[in-house]
Amino acid sequence: MKNNKKRILSAFFVVVLMVGMAFPFGHIIEGGGKSELEVVYNQGELCADCGDEFNVDEVTAEDFKSMSNSEKEGYTNELEQRFYGAEIRVLDEPDQGKLRTYSKRYNATSSYWDQFGSRYYYNQMSASKKAVYDALYSKCMNILLETGDTGVICDGVPFSGITPSEAIEVAYIFENANPQFYFLDDSYAYSDASVAVGIDPDFANGEYRRDCTNTFKNEIEKVTSELQKTSSWDEEMTILNESISYNNLIDTVNYASADYDQSCYSAIVNKVSVCAGYSEAFELYCNYAGIDCIVVTSSNHEWNQVRIGDYWYLVDVTFADTGGEREEYFNVSEQTAGADSHAVESLWSQYNRPPCNYNYGSAPEVKPIYGGVDYSAVYNYNYYISKYGDLQKAFGTNKQAALEHFVKYGMSEGRQAKSSFNVQSYKNRYADLRNAYGNNLKEYYLHYINYGKNEGRITTGYEDRVVGATTVYNGANYSAVYDYDYYVQNNRDVYNAYGTDDIATLSHFVNYGMNEGRQAKSSFNVQSYKNRYADLRNAYGDNTKLYYLHYINFGKNEGRNGQ
Repeated sequence: MKNNKKRILSAFFVVVLMVGMAFPFGHIIEGGGKSELEVVYNQGELCADCGDEFNVDEVTAEDFKSMSNSEKEGYTNELEQRFYGAEIRVLDEPDQGKLRTYSKRYNATSSYWDQFGSRYYYNQMSASKKAVYDALYSKCMNILLETGDTGVICDGVPFSGITPSEAIEVAYIFENANPQFYFLDDSYAYSDASVAVGIDPDFANGEYRRDCTNTFKNEIEKVTSELQKTSSWDEEMTILNESISYNNLIDTVNYASADYDQSCYSAIVNKVSVCAGYSEAFELYCNYAGIDCIVVTSSNHEWNQVRIGDYWYLVDVTFADTGGEREEYFNVSEQTAGADSHAVESLWSQYNRPPCNYNYGSAPEVKPIYGGVDYSAVYNYNYYISKYGDLQKAFGTNKQAALEHFVKYGMSEGRQAKSSFNVQSYKNRYADLRNAYGNNLKEYYLHYINYGKNEGRITTGYEDRVVGATTVYNGANYSAVYDYDYYVQNNRDVYNAYGTDDIATLSHFVNYGMNEGRQAKSSFNVQSYKNRYADLRNAYGDNTKLYYLHYINFGKNEGRNGQ
């Protein structure tokens, strides 16, 4: 059962100062003269007396100072990954000129933990609410990364432009959307201008939290090691990753009230939990894999929704593990899962919770129509966004914007937007289209939409080979001395430069290849032709190109031997 009553600890905010060290990240301070580099903790004090492991990296300060800015940045980032919470400082007083690095027993960074949170609800918020969310995130990330003791309430964050009840809503959503902050305990404190989240008293102890974080991370990685990074647009891989996470929780977790059962820690580490632990663990795994996954609650229950392609589907790991059939609660509609038992709290609708109207596989196809043209023959939104990271970053779930990009830019750039249509293959396969459209790639897409599909033309399988490559250039036919396949197979620099562009390849042969004496057909070798005929040597001397032209215009018809 979800403890869904938000515990408000105080209507008058009490400032609770966190006890312990602050660990800055990747800050470089360079001193004058001969220097050494040290990785330091606690605002500059070396933490070699904290029981931490440490080792020496054989890089001198002078090595570091001689690096380019990009090299320094890369090296700094590498250190952050290896030694979390590190400040890199170039000190004025050298100590054997070595770069010292000190590592904590737990060495994950903020970028590691970022991948486990969901941003769906955050993206629905106003700027004022996002500011509160961001501040809470920063506070909790510091707690996760640091090893000092804290209070049972984190330092409060200010808010403006929203009411205290709205600030509490943001805190509640924040906690449900970020299962990596396992130490939070569903309690909140607020004043007229500040809000804070509560911390389970056990986890307020820095040493205990450090050990728990290590264990938490290790248990997470037992599952994530089986997952493959993907996105909700890759439907097959999404379902595979979902299944691994879903089945793992059903197979390893027992349903019962337990310590920390409102946190995914109970499910992932202790293997005993209730719906809150199940759903937040599932959310954590899905987020890691790149799948859009959110938590949803009723007055007494918690479950998930997952986005696959164009639609969202309900997943309820708890019900599947407590008497239901697994398939009954995996990527189904709200109706299939039971509308009464999944009566969504009104809070989530305020943040545009997407409905789950279909079982997976039964949802209708959404046709990509732009400007009155149906592009479904050459375009699939899920495929397009999944294939190109720049588009995923730019457009995300904005399907219309992605389609507009494809129509205005993607086709001209030759981007593949559907597994069953590759424009380069289509171009390579049909000489009549190359003769008509040349390198105007957009026209090939439009031809297939308007004619090619109905004609049954082939659209894949010819990405690396050309059918019916041209031998005619500026009205002259070079077939007597030129064959595209032979030329690119025996002159790989030409293929590397022009690929399957048969027109550009022939142009190279005419304008450069003949002068260079390159062989472009098995039945004609220019050096052999020159050596065999004294009359040609007397006429053309070392003008290699003229021997090719002679054979084309006269020699072949005269029966001369070109081999």
